[in-house]
Amino acid sequence: MGILEKEIKKVFAVVVLVIVSVTVSGCVYADNKSWGDMTYEEKQEVKQEYAEIKEELEEEFSGDSIEDGLASYILDAVGAVIENAD
Repeated sequence: MGILEKEIKKVFAVVVLVIVSVTVSGCVYADNKSWGDMTYEEKQEVKQEYAEIKEELEEEFSGDSIEDGLASYILDAVGAVIENAD
């Protein structure tokens, strides 16, 4: 895989991270629910899905590049929002 293809893949993954962070932060939910309107089971499902996504992305972005740092920052920020939302 060429350097350009790797960079495109990283940019795409960062965009996905931003979408996930907006979704999990309470701006958008399925059935138009905010975090406070969700049941305990729905919140646990969101937390589980986030944990799975985070694990995959941490493996993908484990280097020292700017994209890796941005991905780590977004993952940490989303995790903090989820933990502090309860």
